[in-house]
Amino acid sequence: MAATQISKITKNVLLNTINNENLNKILDNEFGMALMHTVLGMIITNKFGNNEKYQKIAEEFRVSGMTSLGNSLFEVLNKSSPELAEAINQLPQEIDNFNVEEFEDILQEELHYAKN
Repeated sequence: MAATQISKITKNVLLNTINNENLNKILDNEFGMALMHTVLGMIITNKFGNNEKYQKIAEEFRVSGMTSLGNSLFEVLNKSSPELAEAINQLPQEIDNFNVEEFEDILQEELHYAKN
């Protein structure tokens, strides 16, 4: 619930500050909001790392964002390549040696690269 409210506020602040039609189009769909949730989760984690209250909100953002992004990606894959979607479905629920921090670092680098 808190993540949804913070997302709406963040979206409005971004759109009022940047005033870019393309950004509005990106944030005006499920994929854009999922991306924003993921990034907000990382930002909150980095800024308030030791605060348990903020970490719960950050986790809510990351889980929500990554789940929505994964679902969106799966829908696209399922439509374009049912065989690939089926192979992904058969992967174990938890993958050993998956490094969340490394994934977050890579995502941050990509977002920084895309921004510049």
